[in-house]
Order: sequence, then structure tokens, then C-alpha cells
Amino acid sequence: MAKKRQLTKEEKEKVVEQQKGVDGILRCYISGDILEIDTDEVEYDHLIAFADDGPTDIINMRVFRKKFN
Repeated sequence: MAKKRQLTKEEKEKVVEQQKGVDGILRCYISGDILEIDTDEVEYDHLIAFADDGPTDIINMRVFRKKFN
């Protein structure tokens, strides 16, 4: 069975929720900039690269401002 590379919409929502701080604010994993999912250019990417057998699972995914990824 091939590993999946892309997240579903529901998985992306879970990644966003897990990455929000205790203040409820989502920040770029790299820069710490506040992110607005609906208006900022963001990407979801693996902490352990997919090419290095990193799983496409919410535990291994983070939201980044697109320019940093």
C-alpha cells in the first residue's frame, strides 16, 4: 500500500488546532508570525520529510507561512 502524501481538509483543520498556542492563536512554525488560514499564504508540510519516510499524519505536520517553506 502506497503512503499518502496529502492531507484531507479535516486533517488540515486538526493540524491547525494542534498548532495553536494556549492563547488560541495560530503562528507560523518557523517564524512565529500570526497566521490567518483564510487569508495568508500557508503550506502544510512534514517535520520529518516525506522523502525520509516521514508519515503524513497530523503529529508530523505543521503549518508554515508559504515564503518560509
